[in-house]
Amino acid sequence: MRPRQLELPSLIKLLIDEHKKSREKLSRIEQLSIKGDYTETRNLVDELRTHIEQHIIDEEAIILKEALRLLGREDCKDVIEVFQQHKLIINFVHQYINLLDSPQSGVNIIKELRKLIDLHYEKEEAEIFPRILELYLREKSG
Repeated sequence: MRPRQLELPSLIKLLIDEHKKSREKLSRIEQLSIKGDYTETRNLVDELRTHIEQHIIDEEAIILKEALRLLGREDCKDVIEVFQQHKLIINFVHQYINLLDSPQSGVNIIKELRKLIDLHYEKEEAEIFPRILELYLREKSG
């Protein structure tokens, strides 16, 4: 996978839209796990994994790069801290995939993943994306 070639404002809009979709997908995965529908769950988890992997590539290759360029390393610590959660998020997805045959463990992992993703996305949407976008647009205009 490679980063998508979009202008920063378009990429941020896309990433925020994808946040909503992944939250919905996680909710559906949790419901299916509780019901014991592991075939459909597996398909959704595979889609989620691919989506999250692409999402992480875009954020780290483009958003983080722009943040470092616009803010400098010292003022970018909070961005780096949030983006370090990517490894934990993808690890949860892989743990879940490995436990698909263990219903209760799988449901617990999905619940933890949902909590982590909700906090992660909230931080990106409320703080990181607006700050980077504002600096980017200010630089572009002049």
